[in-house]
Amino acid sequence: MKAIFSFIWGAIRAFTTVAAFIFFILVFVIIVGISGDGQRVEVPQGGAFVFNPVGQIVDQKKIPTINDVLSGAKPVEVKLRDAMKAVKAAKDDDKIALMVMDLDKFTGAGPAVLHELGGALESFRKSGKKIIAVGDSFGQPQYYLAAHADEIWLNPAGDVGIMGYGAYGPYFSDALDKLKADVHVFRVGTYKSAVEPFIRNDMSDAAKEATKGFLDSLWGNYLADVTRLRGFDEGALSAAIDGMVDNLRAADGDVSKMALDLGWVDALKTRSEMTAALVDLVGKADMGEGFKGIGLTDYLKQLRSHDKDDKDDRLVAVVSLRGAIVPGKAPVGQIGADTAVKLIKAARTNDKVKALVLRIDSPGGSVFASEVIRQAVLDVQKAGKPVIASYGTVAASGGYWISANADEIWRCRKPLPGPSEFSG
Repeated sequence: MKAIFSFIWGAIRAFTTVAAFIFFILVFVIIVGISGDGQRVEVPQGGAFVFNPVGQIVDQKKIPTINDVLSGAKPVEVKLRDAMKAVKAAKDDDKIALMVMDLDKFTGAGPAVLHELGGALESFRKSGKKIIAVGDSFGQPQYYLAAHADEIWLNPAGDVGIMGYGAYGPYFSDALDKLKADVHVFRVGTYKSAVEPFIRNDMSDAAKEATKGFLDSLWGNYLADVTRLRGFDEGALSAAIDGMVDNLRAADGDVSKMALDLGWVDALKTRSEMTAALVDLVGKADMGEGFKGIGLTDYLKQLRSHDKDDKDDRLVAVVSLRGAIVPGKAPVGQIGADTAVKLIKAARTNDKVKALVLRIDSPGGSVFASEVIRQAVLDVQKAGKPVIASYGTVAASGGYWISANADEIWRCRKPLPGPSEFSG
């Protein structure tokens, strides 16, 4: 018996030692990461602001998990507010001569986010400072931002991929039948398609009609913006995309030459040729063979180092609500009713806060959770504070309901507001 207890005690001590070792390793990794992020890079006089976002541009970044920290993986997202802040600051920064837009690591953003950021890019360009977009290739969201540039340079081995918008999803009716699983659905309305995947094997005509409606709207906005920014003739871009096969044949199968012939880009340059051309414009970097400039991340560090605490006693609180709406608490990426209510209550009870802005990017979710959040919004208004709802990419169903009583609802022409839906 004594041997058994000795073994158990030894196992406990071994486990404790290993756990402590892992904990200290984790702390060390975090400290090293923070120290690395603290390195300061100065803004070069007469250099370029390199707008080079990595990952998606979003209203609200997700919080890294413990696995992300242990593996050293950094969040691949950029906050829209940070991107806008950097572009606006660079416009007024006397040290910045021009902007280089490098979108090779940018993976996309919602239409509303692209539109807002595009407005900041247009303002930068109107200030008299040039924007040059460079890239190995340009997908649809990348090209939308690049269209705001004075010049677009494409790698001769690259391409411009503008394909339009589409939507599709999985359907499980046959699979559920084979599993002998019964699905009991209660829904109201012909166009309420959220539960279709469980009761059909394909998209219904009503769902196709509704989906095509908002996709056509998005595509029309995209074509109109790019046509205006690039100075294309009305309908030329759409015709070029529809005639892609013939255009590619005319360019002897060379996709980059086709993009140049169609006026989608202004020049074909290799990476080294791009660098040399930029060196001619802003000068050579102090170290290495690159051009003189500062990237988005380093520029934001510069801006934050000069930020001052706002001692104004009249503040506007902004509560970002992104993701599906669920009961209880939820991490960033979902809208937990309890989490959202806590933030809204903090704005209501803070005497310095004079108004509340709800930044909403949500397809909806739990009916009850949505109602709980709406009630919290009403409490803010009862306290005499106005509430403004600002829509991101989508505000549908519960996403619209939580903002329905706002004093004002603001949206650009790009988000996707949708009807409330009942299903279960």
